[in-house]
Amino acid sequence: SSGINAEYGGGRCAESKPWILDWLRCACARKNTLYQKFVRFPSQDNKNKYTKMKKFCAKHIRLAKRKYYNVYFERYNSDSKKQWQMINQLLNRNKKSKTKIGKIIHNGNSISGNSNIAEAFNDYFTNIAQKLKDKITCSINPKSSAPSENTYTPTMFPD
Repeated sequence: SSGINAEYGGGRCAESKPWILDWLRCACARKNTLYQKFVRFPSQDNKNKYTKMKKFCAKHIRLAKRKYYNVYFERYNSDSKKQWQMINQLLNRNKKSKTKIGKIIHNGNSISGNSNIAEAFNDYFTNIAQKLKDKITCSINPKSSAPSENTYTPTMFPD
């Protein structure tokens, strides 16, 4: 069945969903068949059959999913590591990959080795403020911060 399947998130494989039981998988396949029939032969009767089966599948997927997670969390109620693994999986929080940095370029030099790279990052972040300060040139003379009498300052309020 190649129809759009909202319960499976747009056609993802149902085998990856542990709460989808065999009878529910068959019901969803039947729903998809009814959808295709409705699209090919639009009629009120075909629409009603499809809609009824769609509601049935959505309801039972929701119940099966709820039951699956309730059983899971009851089974692991004393194992917080398992609980957090499931919570992170549900929230799509994947483990961060550990990317090893082989070398970097700092001040035009190629640097490798963990301690040398760490020193280069430390040097960069401890000196960045001073380097930015040195780049910024102030065009106003700090001694004459008050505007002179000869300068014109545009304003929307008349004198």
